[in-house]
Amino acid sequence: MSRCYGRRPASTAAIRGCFIPAGGKNCGGSSLVRGDTISAVQDSVAGPPEARRAARPTIMIVDDDPEVRVIIAEFLADLGYHVLQAQGAAEALETLARTPDVRLVITDIRMPDMSGIELADIATRRRSGLKIILISGYFAAQPVERRYLRKPFRMKELEAAVRAELDA
Repeated sequence: MSRCYGRRPASTAAIRGCFIPAGGKNCGGSSLVRGDTISAVQDSVAGPPEARRAARPTIMIVDDDPEVRVIIAEFLADLGYHVLQAQGAAEALETLARTPDVRLVITDIRMPDMSGIELADIATRRRSGLKIILISGYFAAQPVERRYLRKPFRMKELEAAVRAELDA
């Protein structure tokens, strides 16, 4: 059991129904209020967190909004993934160059230095097997040929997209 205090539970992954809003400012999506008790959903991989992380791929989250980036990173880390964070495309490309074990990049589309679509194109040209999930609270004006989640999305949708990309 985990108790909700204020706007975020003790673990952001404790509530699988939590969602990322378009503005990226709240971890809402439920009617929990201060003091509500919830049941934590157990990860499907047995063993201590260290063993689960060792067995799971490395994922990088790229978003210029630190709240969104941290919420997604905490959620995926709670699922057992090793998670890296970058606040923009330039930092993400530098991190990818130094970290060959990154298998998936989850990137916001609208960022100040370079779009997530441009980042995805450059990153996959440099590393052909790299998987990409694009996220955005804005309408994608151009056709997107990659997996795309529109904010607000529920964390269970993110989890399903991550598993589908890594299994593809």
